[in-house]
Amino acid sequence: MLPVGQTTGSTAGENGGEIDIMEGQGGVSPNTIFGTVHEWVDGIDVWNNEGTNAYTAAQGVDFSQYHVYGVLWTPGVVSWYFDNQLILSSSFPSTIDAERYYLILAMQAGVSWTYADLTGVQPSDMQMQVDWVHVWQQP
Repeated sequence: MLPVGQTTGSTAGENGGEIDIMEGQGGVSPNTIFGTVHEWVDGIDVWNNEGTNAYTAAQGVDFSQYHVYGVLWTPGVVSWYFDNQLILSSSFPSTIDAERYYLILAMQAGVSWTYADLTGVQPSDMQMQVDWVHVWQQP
């Protein structure tokens, strides 16, 4: 999720938050799900919940099947869910709550979090299948 009017969290000159509902590295960490909150200042990630943003699913979880990924954003806290189970929670700077966000469904290609590093990756290795998306907001 990115602030309204922002196109990417890491482009130089852009400021604001970023809430990643689900990120994965596939072959590098096939059972690890990441949920991250970032605060960007002039394209630099000045704050994130790295170190508390990873959940390793049990061996045997079949990631070729559909799963439910969710986030509950309340003032000052984001909580992440995997198949309706709470897996991560993080507080964040107040600047995150001061913005309106929009939802993006996308894939960023890059080995070990390095954008555009496609070492050992074939286009046929990358796919994203979405069955449904549900967004709700409390009044």
